[in-house]
Amino acid sequence: MDRAGTSSNAASISGPSLATCRSEKVKMGEYSTAHIEVRALPLAARLRKFAKEHLFLLLTLAGVIAGVVLGLGLRHANPSESTIVLIGMPGEVFMRSLRMLVLPMMIASIITGSANLSGKAKGKMALLTFSIFISTSFVGSLIGLVFVTTVHPGNPDLKSSIDVVEEIRGEPQILDTFLDLVR
Repeated sequence: MDRAGTSSNAASISGPSLATCRSEKVKMGEYSTAHIEVRALPLAARLRKFAKEHLFLLLTLAGVIAGVVLGLGLRHANPSESTIVLIGMPGEVFMRSLRMLVLPMMIASIITGSANLSGKAKGKMALLTFSIFISTSFVGSLIGLVFVTTVHPGNPDLKSSIDVVEEIRGEPQILDTFLDLVR
């Protein structure tokens, strides 16, 4: 009880105080004018803000456009084979690094997702995984049996009837050896 003889809980039950309403009004005012302030910026400032927020997207698009322009421009220049290998090297390394990241990321996301499941859901997921594994193994074995019975790999009669042209390979180049170190 306070001096007026009323309970202090009465004010909190009846509703928010005037100070609370004023602070809420200020917060609502900030949110309602946020979009107006962004539009009030000059065009150059808005473009800088967009570029800062979406830098990765813009760099990716610039790389794609530069690759297309470079590819179309070099097609008419008739570069040598070693030049083509050198130009393709960064792209090959990039694609290999992406392939190297995909499997660990998939496994990590599967482990994280299964760890968040309940016990019953984990059992259902394990049963589904096991059934898919068994069915794909069965289909793979069936395909292997069909090809073994129709093609007869290792049959010496089939080998003698096919003319095999041996590929002539030259000496390995120094450039190939260096690029193999990087790849």
